[in-house]
Amino acid sequence: MSRLSLTLCPRRAFCTPFFPKLYLPQALSPIFILKYMDLHADTITLKELADFFNYSERQMARIIKDYTGQTFTGLIQNTRMAKACQSLRRPDIPISQIIRDAGYSNASHFYDVFRKIYKMTPAQYRKQYLQETKDEGGLRQKTGL
Repeated sequence: MSRLSLTLCPRRAFCTPFFPKLYLPQALSPIFILKYMDLHADTITLKELADFFNYSERQMARIIKDYTGQTFTGLIQNTRMAKACQSLRRPDIPISQIIRDAGYSNASHFYDVFRKIYKMTPAQYRKQYLQETKDEGGLRQKTGL
């Protein structure tokens, strides 16, 4: 067995058939933690994350802060907002659905966080993005790019 192999956890505290609890080598843990957080950003809590990777909440918070420079809450918030921005680029998706898909149950809280980060509302972001892509398309046609 190689040094980097993963072994299944004998305890099944927060295991699922698709994501069994793993013991990870210390050097790889932050990468797996961040990937897991990204996949589950809409619902994950610090406790669930810590339990899944067999750390205390305090240890998990420290690992995230040391590796990213952000708190757990800040990182989850930024991940959710990045996913919301990707969805806002599609005019066929209603903003109310984007809010739910991003993991927010309170629309006004979503709007507050979005405004704080991007200094505009989601509707303004969408409008600006669509206008910029429309302008870039016209520029390409004129220049032949």
